[in-house]
Amino acid sequence: MHRYGVAALILVLIGSARIVSTYRVFNHTIDEPDHLAAGMEWLTMGKYRYEDQHPPLARIVGAAGPFLAGKRWQMGEDPYQQGYRILGRDGHYDRVLALGRGGMLIFFWIASLVVYLWAAEIGGRSAALMAVLVFTIFPQCWLIRGSLRRTWHSLLFRALLYSAR
Repeated sequence: MHRYGVAALILVLIGSARIVSTYRVFNHTIDEPDHLAAGMEWLTMGKYRYEDQHPPLARIVGAAGPFLAGKRWQMGEDPYQQGYRILGRDGHYDRVLALGRGGMLIFFWIASLVVYLWAAEIGGRSAALMAVLVFTIFPQCWLIRGSLRRTWHSLLFRALLYSAR
C-alpha cells in the first residue's frame, strides 16, 4: 500500500474512533427504534413489513449487532414498541444502541474507500488523500449523523458507488 493509502486509512480509523465515541453521548433518535425493529424482523423472520418506505439494507445492517447479541423480533408489537423493547434500559440500552450503530460503520468505510478511489482517478493520490481528509472530518457528513442508525447511509453509499463508475 502506498503512503497516501496508509495515510487515508489512518484518517478513516480516526474518523471511525470519533464516530464510535459518540455512541454513548447521543440518545436514540425518534425513528431509530423503528429502524431497529424493521431490521430485526427481517433477520428473525425473513419478512420486511414495518414502514417499507425505507430501504432495508441500512435497517438490516443496523439490527445485525443486536441480533448477534441475542436480541430477537417478537410477534404482536408495533414497530416502535418492538424497537424500545429491543433497546431496553440502563446499561443494556447503551450496549444495544452501540451495537446497532456500529453496523453503520461499514457504510463509512466503504464510502471512504470510494471517495479515495474516485479522487485518485480524477486528481491522483494526493488529491485522494485530501478528499478522504475532508470526507472523514466533515461533521455533517459522518461524525454527527454517521453515529446514528439512519437509512440514508446506504443511500449515500449507493450514490457514491454509482458516481464512481
